[in-house]
Amino acid sequence: RIGRNNGKVLVLIDEFKNMQKNLILVSEMGGSYDVLNDRDDTIGITTWFNERYVKDCSRKTRDHMYSKQKTARLIMGNYYGYEKVFKDDIPMLYIIEELKPAIETIFKLYVENGYGFQKISAILNTKYNYPTPSVYYKMKHLEKGRVYKHKVQENWTKDMVSNILKNEIYTGTLITHKKRTVNIRGKAVKLPKEEHFVFENHHEPIISKEIFELAQEIRKKKNEQNTSGANTKRDYYFSGMCQCTDCGSGMSGIVIRRKVKEKGYDCSKYRQFSTKACHCHEIKEKDILTIQNKIYHLHKSDKNERIHQDLYISSQKGLDKIIYEMAQPILINKFNLITKSLSIDSVHLNIKIYKSQWGNCYYKKRLIHLNAYLICFPDEFIDSVIIHELAHLYYHNHSKDFYDLVFKWDPDYKNHHKNYQIPKWGM
Repeated sequence: RIGRNNGKVLVLIDEFKNMQKNLILVSEMGGSYDVLNDRDDTIGITTWFNERYVKDCSRKTRDHMYSKQKTARLIMGNYYGYEKVFKDDIPMLYIIEELKPAIETIFKLYVENGYGFQKISAILNTKYNYPTPSVYYKMKHLEKGRVYKHKVQENWTKDMVSNILKNEIYTGTLITHKKRTVNIRGKAVKLPKEEHFVFENHHEPIISKEIFELAQEIRKKKNEQNTSGANTKRDYYFSGMCQCTDCGSGMSGIVIRRKVKEKGYDCSKYRQFSTKACHCHEIKEKDILTIQNKIYHLHKSDKNERIHQDLYISSQKGLDKIIYEMAQPILINKFNLITKSLSIDSVHLNIKIYKSQWGNCYYKKRLIHLNAYLICFPDEFIDSVIIHELAHLYYHNHSKDFYDLVFKWDPDYKNHHKNYQIPKWGM
């Protein structure tokens, strides 16, 4: 069968014909169908019929699921702490005694101790040995000889804690018909609470309703106070550019709260798993911007100063990107001026990020590579490096003739060409 979406199938056939590519269907239209040679226009009717058949099956399936959800005969998914057992084709939920203390501990730490999601996840990872939901589900799959295809998270996260704290299932209440798919294989959309089916005292509770309601009140107050800043959208200039030097994970945008609230960055693994995975590496965004602005203003043509070894930014990757973008117009302009003054033609320039050299000359290709980090140093040093590489077009070593040419072009080369080191992140 070529497909079940009538419109898409007809468009696909037209595309094959326009490209003069053939498509032979061995079991379509009651036999075979050759896109380029057959003239049977009923292919549209066939795909329409296929589409109607699938939609009819989908509608019947949804109606059947709706009927089961309405009578609590359909429980979708798994619930951490409960085991789903079928009795007379009706699913029942029974407490898993080994996981019950994990649920009770989470609610106790949140309601009685006043800890947040992040703190609770850190405590679960360090002081307790409760398996995370995905670890437990994988273990049960393996016991039954089945393959667990989902991602397994070894450590507790604040999202896991949050999902448990807001789930009414732990009070003995089952709620069905929370979501619905609009199209076949489409995304599920959340339904309003008015359309939910609520079944009180459906199974044995792990948490009392009083404790659960108290937890929801605390969540509501924290959301109103916006203590986590989760409901506030912030634009982080260096998002995706920063990397933790210790664990190598990305740096997440955060709000640093000291005397005043400020945007900043911290290790994402530390934020998620606390000190079990990494350590706090906070850096304010304004500090990164200060460095960026400093570089920008210092490379202006009317100033000869350069920032030297005091660069600091939250990752080498972020620093490289900023330097590379700023170096393009500066080095290209300088290179063109020098080659023009020396009457050197047909030389190409590439800007690179090097860790241990300032430039390269490929004399056979008449190609010069310059390190973008040159812009962090005085103009005369940049000029001396360009002259040094241009001289290699004529002399491919560091012989006396090579240096005679260099000093001819730059008489004060010895003072200009100092032994600067390439700046690195954290220096």
